[in-house]
Formats: sequence, C-alpha cells, structure tokens
Amino acid sequence: MDIETGMMIAFILALIFSGWKMYAFLPNKPLEDDDRTDEADVKLNTIMLATIIEHYNSTHNLNNNELYTKMKEHEDFDHDKFWRFNPNRLNQLLGKHSLNFPNQDSIEKIYDHHKEKL
Repeated sequence: MDIETGMMIAFILALIFSGWKMYAFLPNKPLEDDDRTDEADVKLNTIMLATIIEHYNSTHNLNNNELYTKMKEHEDFDHDKFWRFNPNRLNQLLGKHSLNFPNQDSIEKIYDHHKEKL
C-alpha cells in the first residue's frame, strides 16, 4: 500500500469518526421542558386568551404586565414546562396573535372579539 492510499483511508476514517462524535452532541429528541414548540405556543395562547377573558373589564384595562402576572397565576400554567416564560415571550405571543388575527391587535380588541362568542 502506498502512502496516498494510507492517507486517504486515514482521512476517511477520521471523517467518519468526527461525524459520529458530532452526532453524539446534537440533540436527538425534544426536551421535556421545550416551550418553543407549536404545542407549547397553542397552550400559552389558550392560557393568554382565557386570562384576558377572565380578568379584563371595561373599568380597568389589563396591561401587558398584569396579563403576564395573571397568566403565571392561571391554573393551567405549567411552571415546570414554561419556566422560561417572561414578558418578552408574552409580547411575542401577542404579536403572533395580531399577525394571525389583524383585527385583534390589542388586549381590548381580543377581549371584545372573544366576549361576543361567550
């Protein structure tokens, strides 16, 4: 065996070994507390809507900070799964909701829309 063949075999083996090592470090299954999945978004959105419907009234407008606090106190809020939930994440949820429903771009409009369905 000449040197070129030996070097090629060593290169291929090193490439296979490094690919295997990289695969070992990559996440292969979703984490149990992953709150960035579609299912987690749906759950948080449901909690957000329920909180708005339960706590919003015309005499006291619910602001983002109060909504955040009330959502964390909601009975369906899973503190173990959503331990990363913060006011910025709530703003993202509200923004995503207003993109999906352009006529519901504020807490008041969300409440008015869902109040009609009750």
